Amino acid sequence: IHLIGASRAAIVGATNPALTVVLAGIAIQESLSYTQILGVCLVTFSIALLNYEKAVPSAEKKQFK
Repeated sequence: IHLIGASRAAIVGATNPALTVVLAGIAIQESLSYTQILGVCLVTFSIALLNYEKAVPSAEKKQFK
């Protein structure tokens, strides 16, 4: 974590649901429906967005400092 920073490590960790689905699909060789793929993408994107929001301070916060 000290090499890339905690915020970037959290964003990388947000890809965990998608990686789990890919590895599970390879292991059990079962295809996913489009709805399931969309759900995985939605969860991964929302977690990454939440972590990105915490990692990058907004311009408004910088003005008050």
